[in-house]
Amino acid sequence: MLARRPRDPLQALRRRGQELKLQVDSLVTESQLTGALEPSKRREIYQRCIQLKQAVDENKNTLQKLNKADEAAPVGNYEQRKEEEHSLLEKLACQLQELAVSISRKDALKVEAHSDKEEDDTTEDGKPLLTSSSRAGRTRVP
Repeated sequence: MLARRPRDPLQALRRRGQELKLQVDSLVTESQLTGALEPSKRREIYQRCIQLKQAVDENKNTLQKLNKADEAAPVGNYEQRKEEEHSLLEKLACQLQELAVSISRKDALKVEAHSDKEEDDTTEDGKPLLTSSSRAGRTRVP
């Protein structure tokens, strides 16, 4: 059986970049589904966002360290291909950042709405507002 020839470093990075792009696109699509509104699902999407961002950053760092001398054979348009890959990775990083911010914003709005509801259940002096459901028939009006 023939041994598989190792890929050239730039080619390997470009392939990894395409894999990351597919994962980011999938995550963005998943985040737009109605089931993604659940807090546990948003947390899961946020965590995957962070993991993908780390993978993208790692790929960018590796790409920056790469130079033409690392290639086993001459590569035409090496700098152009390297720049295209860098551009793709920057775009993916921005997409992930925007998604993480939008998820965080939704969580912040939920927390704010929850705290507003709690404030509605208290009087001006911070004491709990008694309602007919909380105390057997006694109601306290602020």
